[in-house]
Amino acid sequence: MSKRTPNYPAALLLTLLSGMPALSMASESLMPKIELQTSDQIGGSSSAKSASGHAKSTMELEPALEVSGALDVTEASKAEQSAEPASPDEAGGSSVKAQAKADAEAAREAKKQADAQAKADAKAAREAKKQADAQAKADAKAARDAKKQSDAQAKAEAKAARDAKRQADAEAAESQEAQVQAPVETKAVTVETKSDEAPSLEKIEFEAKKARGSANFKAKAAAELQSIADEKAKSAHRAQGRAEDQADVAAKARAEAKTAARDAAEAKVKAADAAKIVADLEAKAASEALDNVGSGSGVSSQTDAAIAAAREDARNADAVAKSRASTASKAKAEAEAQAEAAVLANSKAESQAKAAAKAAEEAQLAAQDAAVAKARAATAAQAVADFEAKAASDAIAKAQARAQAAADAKAQADADVEAAKSGAKTRVDPSVAVKSAVAARLALPVITEPYTALKTKDAIRVPGLDVAIIGISRPGKVLASRGAGDQTASVGEWVVVFIELRNSSDAPQAVLDYNFQFVSSGVAAGCQNPEAGGCRYFISGLSEARGLYQESRGLTILHANYDKKEFAPGAMARTALVFDLPVSGFGLKFGIGDSYVDLGTLKNVPVTPPAAK
Repeated sequence: MSKRTPNYPAALLLTLLSGMPALSMASESLMPKIELQTSDQIGGSSSAKSASGHAKSTMELEPALEVSGALDVTEASKAEQSAEPASPDEAGGSSVKAQAKADAEAAREAKKQADAQAKADAKAAREAKKQADAQAKADAKAARDAKKQSDAQAKAEAKAARDAKRQADAEAAESQEAQVQAPVETKAVTVETKSDEAPSLEKIEFEAKKARGSANFKAKAAAELQSIADEKAKSAHRAQGRAEDQADVAAKARAEAKTAARDAAEAKVKAADAAKIVADLEAKAASEALDNVGSGSGVSSQTDAAIAAAREDARNADAVAKSRASTASKAKAEAEAQAEAAVLANSKAESQAKAAAKAAEEAQLAAQDAAVAKARAATAAQAVADFEAKAASDAIAKAQARAQAAADAKAQADADVEAAKSGAKTRVDPSVAVKSAVAARLALPVITEPYTALKTKDAIRVPGLDVAIIGISRPGKVLASRGAGDQTASVGEWVVVFIELRNSSDAPQAVLDYNFQFVSSGVAAGCQNPEAGGCRYFISGLSEARGLYQESRGLTILHANYDKKEFAPGAMARTALVFDLPVSGFGLKFGIGDSYVDLGTLKNVPVTPPAAK
């Protein structure tokens, strides 16, 4: 008998070996009887040993069952063939050969199926390992990206908070510096008064005290808000630290889950390899049994021992694979829980960082408000000082005026006495006819609007009339004729010129406000009176600008029913001339008749909108 390589399961080998001794020991004359006996023994032994094989095998491989089924079918067909009439030699030889061929074919099919199953299991294990590695890498990358993003967000918000604080400090410093370096020539109204009531020292001091109290309160509030902002920034920093620690824990848990998944995949591969070894050994036992059919020796004890050891190894490998799969599942669950905790910690850190940024913004606004209040308090204190200085100066001027009036009266009396002694006609001094120039100036109304005093090289010269420019105001696009609630819009921009008039002649002088004009060095859009490369502008004809504005501020109106205003010799007056000029940037000259002074482009006169009453 030639060597055969087919591998059979152990159950099939034991079934075949149970009937072989009867065949070898029987004589040729008893061959039919032995054939029937062998068939029965083969059928009975196959069933018994198949059951025994199933009880021994812990792996319960499907190829062994399929071979057993094939064996049953073969034995049935073999019994049928033995029932047919044939010679004893032909029946015995054909039965053994057919059985051997069927068993060899079944063993080959079982080995193929076992090999295919082992390869499929190994491939599945490798794919599972690849997927686990890819998932672990993706999770680790996501964790690193989330940590980087949270770090960048926290740094950006901390930087925004620091920038906001620096900006608030810088704005406060700039406000104080601007207050200190404010031009002394610009006179600002710091105390709101009614049109018919001049500010008093008591009111100015009250406003200064109120501004000082408001500044102190706002500074204290700003300090408290800054303290809250600093504390929230610290809390945000601590939350960011906790989020980073939790992210590290989550990364470690993911690494452990990755290791556990890799170990589980490797254990599964080992279990599949052990199962394949068992299948190979059983196939080897089937081949040995087939080769030893004639001798009746069956499967060697070494092969049986190897099969038993391989089955034990397969059981152990399967147990290890299940244990490591369980460990990997637990590690994965732990990693997911730690990842969720990291996301929650990062969300809390972001929330606290936003709260810190909002607190820093509020602190910045409070600091700006405090700086403005401090500047207002300084302005109010300066107003008190200016008022007191002006009061002292007015007192000195009044004393000087009274002294001058007394000296003038004495001189006039002396002159009258001398004239009476000499018989000459008494001379009437026009300045004394009204009052002295100093006393007349002290009686003029105070200008309460903010204006800028201009230094001009030339003076406006009109025969018998002295004209002095006190200052210029630029209210902008809105003119508050009788207060902030009564406003008049301009076509260009409003320009108000405050002047002081004095009749320096011995005869009455008549003046009309319409005679005062502006002349520009260029022609702007909308010019209605062009001349010699420039344009001439007259005062505004609106009643709000030519009457109501002056009347509400106690200033003299230079017309009465559009007639000239007449001044007695020595009389003085203060008034405001309101013009609606285009915003052109051209040079401007102001004057009356043929006498004008150059005022430039008025770029050094700031726009001061009317304050709300």
